[in-house]
Amino acid sequence: MKRNKWLIVLAVVLALAIPLTVFAANTDSPLTNSIKGFFGIDTSKLTPEQEQIITDYNKKIADLEKEFINKLLSEGLITQQQADNIIKNIDSKVSKANQDNVPFFIGGGRRFDKGYFGIGPIDTSKLTEQQKAALTEIYKQMASLQKDIVNKLVSEGLLTQDQANKITRAIDNTI
Repeated sequence: MKRNKWLIVLAVVLALAIPLTVFAANTDSPLTNSIKGFFGIDTSKLTPEQEQIITDYNKKIADLEKEFINKLLSEGLITQQQADNIIKNIDSKVSKANQDNVPFFIGGGRRFDKGYFGIGPIDTSKLTEQQKAALTEIYKQMASLQKDIVNKLVSEGLLTQDQANKITRAIDNTI
């Protein structure tokens, strides 16, 4: 029973660990408008310092995600080609997020285990407890970075505390 619980937890972690939707490069897209509406941020009014906060965050979260992918690769859960494709996709999405001055967040509707990157589901039954713990730790670090950027957006006056609380609850619910 405990093993099944771990497998379910890990499957959820894997399903949420890769950000599958950034806020799209086209600032007039429905998704971009929806997410900007959720945050309540007018990105056209950001100062250069605020833009840099978002860019720095995007680099940190992308580095963690690449670490996660490299861990999957080193454990034999994905191929080198799959890892290369995912990392290329992450770089592309981060670049678009930086162009739009929006934070790069995990989630977004499509799921890792549905094969969005061409991977398909990962057989978590082959993972050791140590592998599960390592992957879970990377995911927790990504969630922590997301909370940090939300708090910085509050301190910069770009989000209200109520908005930040809503976003933080959403992040907590994915862990």
